[in-house]
Amino acid sequence: MKKLVSEFLYLSLFQASNYILPLLTFPYLIRVFGLGVFGEYTVIQTVLTYFIILVDFGFNVTGVKNISQAANEEEQSKVFNTIMASKGLLIGISFLVLLISGLCASEVRNHFMAYLMAFPMVIGQAIFPIWFYQAIRKMKVATIINASIKIFFTGCIFLFIKRADQMGTVFLFNSIGFLAGGIVAVIPVYTRYKLRYFTPAWKDVKADLSESWRIFLSRVFVTLYSSTNVLVLAYFKTPFVVGQYSAADKVFRGLYNVSTPFTQVFFPLQARLYKESITAYIKESKKIFFILLSVCTAVGVGVFIASPIIVKLVVGHEDTVVLAVLRVFVLSVILYPFGAFFTNMLAIQNMNKVLLRAVTYSAVMNLVLVVPVIYYFSVTGLAWLSFATQLLIFLYKGLSIVADLKK
Repeated sequence: MKKLVSEFLYLSLFQASNYILPLLTFPYLIRVFGLGVFGEYTVIQTVLTYFIILVDFGFNVTGVKNISQAANEEEQSKVFNTIMASKGLLIGISFLVLLISGLCASEVRNHFMAYLMAFPMVIGQAIFPIWFYQAIRKMKVATIINASIKIFFTGCIFLFIKRADQMGTVFLFNSIGFLAGGIVAVIPVYTRYKLRYFTPAWKDVKADLSESWRIFLSRVFVTLYSSTNVLVLAYFKTPFVVGQYSAADKVFRGLYNVSTPFTQVFFPLQARLYKESITAYIKESKKIFFILLSVCTAVGVGVFIASPIIVKLVVGHEDTVVLAVLRVFVLSVILYPFGAFFTNMLAIQNMNKVLLRAVTYSAVMNLVLVVPVIYYFSVTGLAWLSFATQLLIFLYKGLSIVADLKK
């Protein structure tokens, strides 16, 4: 238990450096950029999210599972090297897609230098082996590396960003932070933890991609009903309106990411328990579920009550639209963390097909409804649509897991 508490604390600090630090900077950026430029900034971040999802390719789930269940260092070395080689291939594909988009898409071409300055964030995110440290329960090392570097570059934003035309510089600071963190984090894998480097066979790379592709597709579909909504909103509404929605969305994402360490810290334990004892696995999973539900509900109620104060702190003034959207997002705060929790359980129970079906159904529902919802109900309706998709995923994944365990 002491080890779990320690890992939870370090995972929390790791997530804080990834999500809370940007949450601290975005009110400042709104004030410097204005909601219009901040809306453009959010669109670029949204596009980059697709590349990050592509290079992650579900390895943050399958990597934890396979490293946790590896019998020795030789097996761990094979898993690690194969995943890193797969990610290298996907980074190359991503950069090629960005170059083609710069030639063919005017929206990308108009901000192409900003995209180039931001792309190293994708590389840094890809090579940072958080899944390895999580699996071996050595999050202290990863957290110290990640937090120290990103705190430094977050400080650079406050010190050097003073004008609305410095959007590219913000991306550059973030890129250097992500890339430096990724490079430094890989070094101890081979020096301190004695994994052996070798070039994996192509058949092993293909096998890894095959194992992870359903989890990857599930993340793509999740993005279709989250990040893509911002792009659709940008098509129909002004950058100012996108900025209003994005301000509430940033608060929402910062809140649900706080719960991420809780689901991650138990993932390696659940994977081992499932292999050793189904009864112990069920008992532990029930306990995690009810603790997570209680905490998320308490956080949701607290945010709803404090939402007028939060909006004023974030935007700098009262904004009824941002307030309305944030209060709808409170409902999603309660459900969203269960997406990751249930995904981990589905991966452990080898139910990746169910995972893919759950996100496919929700993505289709979202794509069918997103345009009319934006047209008739604007940003508040879009927030309600986000909650509806979360509710569908929660019910489908949860009921499927219960049905499988009752067999």
